[in-house]
Amino acid sequence: MKELSLIDEMLNLQNSLNIATCGNDWTKGFTKENRLIDFARCIYMECAELVDSMPWKHWKSINASWDLENIQIELVDIWHFILSLAIMQNKQIELKNTISDFKFYKTDKNLNEILEYSRELIHFSSAKTVNINDICNTFLHLTCKCDLEFNRLYKIYIGKNVLNKFRQDNGYKDGSYKKLWNGKEDNVILYELLEQDEINYDSLYKNLDDIYKNLKD
Repeated sequence: MKELSLIDEMLNLQNSLNIATCGNDWTKGFTKENRLIDFARCIYMECAELVDSMPWKHWKSINASWDLENIQIELVDIWHFILSLAIMQNKQIELKNTISDFKFYKTDKNLNEILEYSRELIHFSSAKTVNINDICNTFLHLTCKCDLEFNRLYKIYIGKNVLNKFRQDNGYKDGSYKKLWNGKEDNVILYELLEQDEINYDSLYKNLDDIYKNLKD
């Protein structure tokens, strides 16, 4: 199954990013600065950002358009933390089995269904005992509901992994990093770059670096 080799690649990239961000012993649950790592909390907090990318409010802007690009970016952010949680719990095989058994499907976007799966993901990630299979299965339903097929998930993941590494290399932790690039958020710039030719980790990093170095104050 092609997806399994892509998952292995993403797991390896995620481990490398976490080492760069948190230190070699990140799987023990603390960063090199002795800050607690809680990937389950990261997942349900990102779910809130996912929901806010949709016109969920019954009292305001009920006919507003969907920000599908940002919805997919938020899903990929959640995927970063699911991969990290699987590695920390040593549940990589269980993660791959869940994906292998999942039947991907296409469907029309339905706000109520997406909100319900988001609520379930929050529920599973905030449980006292966190089950990676429940989290992964619910996440995969969300990808289907949000028109994010697996190859697209992989492509955006690679891009966001590069951006996250770039952020860390340019002051994200100490607050000196500039997230707005000439009036556009860096996520938007990344999305534009991903729409170009086949992505390559090193060339994408260089493209981001070139743009960042030429930002107008």
